[in-house]
Amino acid sequence: MEITIKMDELFVEDGGFGTVPVSVVLISAIAEKMMVEFRPEVKKEIRAALGKMIEVELDEQLSAAFQEVLNGEFTAADKYGAQRGTTTLRKVIVDELRDSVVALAKPDRNQQSPLVQMIHRTMQELVTGEVREYLAEIKRTTGQKLVDTIRADVEKMR
Repeated sequence: MEITIKMDELFVEDGGFGTVPVSVVLISAIAEKMMVEFRPEVKKEIRAALGKMIEVELDEQLSAAFQEVLNGEFTAADKYGAQRGTTTLRKVIVDELRDSVVALAKPDRNQQSPLVQMIHRTMQELVTGEVREYLAEIKRTTGQKLVDTIRADVEKMR
């Protein structure tokens, strides 16, 4: 940092020293120059510190608010308005996710439409036919021992 002081400002017009001491004029000139140069840096640092403090405080406040919403109890009701007891939003979300995963992992064949059941049967027949042809071709080329090994592996996958 470079501080420049104009010496002509220290003296009065008549060439002598004025009534203000030179040290006061020097200190005020240095202070003014420092304020001009340091002000932008100080502003930047203050803004960064305030931004970080606001971010941390906002994170804490939002986290506390979300926990309160997730853990707050309410009375659940079905689509007709019948009350089913008290629960929390966290429990409802977990139950819905668990039910969705179970439904995707093991669909109930009795609740599927006839069209979906027909598609499943058709796909099963096509896959079974392809597997039979594949096994017959392998049997011709490699022998019965490999076929038995593959059959055992296929049975394990079912």
